[in-house]
Amino acid sequence: ELLMNDEDNSLDENKIASLLKEASEDGMLMWSTESRNYVFSHDRIREASREYVVEEDRDKMLRHMADVLQRLGKGSKMEWCLYTAVDLLNSLPPDKVDVADLIKLNLRVSKIARSRGSPEKENMLLRESLERLQPFKWNNYDQSLEVYNAVIASECNLGNGDSMSTAIDEVLDHAKSLQDKFSAYFAMVQHLRISKDYRTAAHEGVKVLNMYSYNIPLQPTKIDLIREKMKLRLAFKSRSYASLLKLPIIEDPIFELFNQVCWDALFSGQPRLLMVVAWTAIRRAIEKGVERHLPHMLVALGTLLGKKGNIKAANEIGNVALTVSENFRDNKADYSSTRFANYAGIIFYLQSFRSGVDILHQCYKDLRFVGRFEPALGSQLNYIYAYFAAGYQIGTIFESKLLVVDEFCKSIDKSGFAASFQIHRQFAMNLRQRSDHPTLLNGPAFQQDTYE
Repeated sequence: ELLMNDEDNSLDENKIASLLKEASEDGMLMWSTESRNYVFSHDRIREASREYVVEEDRDKMLRHMADVLQRLGKGSKMEWCLYTAVDLLNSLPPDKVDVADLIKLNLRVSKIARSRGSPEKENMLLRESLERLQPFKWNNYDQSLEVYNAVIASECNLGNGDSMSTAIDEVLDHAKSLQDKFSAYFAMVQHLRISKDYRTAAHEGVKVLNMYSYNIPLQPTKIDLIREKMKLRLAFKSRSYASLLKLPIIEDPIFELFNQVCWDALFSGQPRLLMVVAWTAIRRAIEKGVERHLPHMLVALGTLLGKKGNIKAANEIGNVALTVSENFRDNKADYSSTRFANYAGIIFYLQSFRSGVDILHQCYKDLRFVGRFEPALGSQLNYIYAYFAAGYQIGTIFESKLLVVDEFCKSIDKSGFAASFQIHRQFAMNLRQRSDHPTLLNGPAFQQDTYE
């Protein structure tokens, strides 16, 4: 199709068919039943074939191929066309492409890669965007800011602290407003959380919130708590948390920071700070609308209330969080994170363990699919707890699920999780075999290569 539609290098259908037949008989091409198309039988043959084309013609051919692939790349089933197109264009020298358009394409495909659970591919495409941007960075302010913010988030997600810091410095040096610096500040806080320094992360997060006109104390007193609780009651105007269901849907990045600070405060044992931050965020939601991170933040508040023994309030907030999260079902990361946290921290107070077994396992699969590995594994651990507590029969299928997750943990270098799944798998074996010592964790589950 490419050669038939190329005005300068057109061939008729019979000639193309003859050439394909000849190349196939020589073993250079083979017919793919999966894609229903001819493909090169080896990558080196494809590369060698390009060497026979004059460089100028080769560049033109690759651009033409990329244009066709972009036109075809519509819908999830044809996303591979965009992946191929961007790789073709990235292989060309800067003077052979429209750099601004190529950066847009890299950004677009990087978002697809992230949503498909491929953070490494996302990072590679963003680094390519950054390299293309260098000769004229900040001449196009909006595009430069978008690229650097995306790079910051990607490097932070992968734990590449040095690369992240370099990009953050670039944004802080050139961003024109405090709002444009938000993603850089947020990543600095997020990096602390990734390193498990939850207390420091919570405090640094509050400092960033206060830069944006909030006045949240780092160590709230009882008086601060009473004051914020009264402000929340006035904002609700005698309505319940269910009134949040009627609010409009908005986009507001500050809610992601509110959410993170609340969970960091929960993990580091700072209940007063969690409540003050959560109530402040809820007041903003009442004023502005509901953002996609609000449901997950509500679960943090509900979890704290449950731990304090206020089961009724915890359950009310948990149910509202689940209902609000339905508005964001297309975002598997946020939706599944909210459901997992809700069942792990709130729902089982009043509902049976059987009600959450399948949901937790589905959350694991969805979170793993989008590359959120740690919450995915956390969800699967809670699936195991719920499965045991529900009294389901322990069988080989259940043990096989644990084995698969165990192997997955090893493949992504999560030794702590791997050990935990081995322990639970051995416990399941002991129960199934009616052992006199079901808690004696020494058996087949540990007779495999493990981490030193």
